Amino acid sequence: MFDPNANAVQRYFQVNKSLAPMCGSPPYVCTVYSQPRNSAFGLQYNTVIANWMGGSESGAAATAKRKRSLTFFQAFPQVPAVFYDDSTANLDSVSSWLDAMANPGAGVRLTLDGVMYTTWNGDYTKLSAIAAKIRAHTVFGRRWPSNTP
Repeated sequence: MFDPNANAVQRYFQVNKSLAPMCGSPPYVCTVYSQPRNSAFGLQYNTVIANWMGGSESGAAATAKRKRSLTFFQAFPQVPAVFYDDSTANLDSVSSWLDAMANPGAGVRLTLDGVMYTTWNGDYTKLSAIAAKIRAHTVFGRRWPSNTP
């Protein structure tokens, strides 16, 4: 609810007040986040952001959207929802997230505390395939456990 690239806008559904950010203008990168105090949104600097940007979308537009969201929250630890009921055979949305996380943009430093597997359909059959995709990634593979339980 804090991302101006998603739902932090003047009029969001039935919210009574604006969810628009209180700092700057597009591209909405707030520099106050680097301070060890409350942010412009009242979030503590050590708040972990669960970033769900883009759901199961894939492609260049989805990757660009994810990069903007990751950049917006760059001063916070993040847990991106890399899987969100992706029905593509190649797990394209996972690839989009991995690209966005590995290449967020010049000067952007991310703190990634993990990834989230999100399913509304109760489908946990793709966990192994996603783990294999992360292990095979040139950036994240070296940080992912090499063996499975």
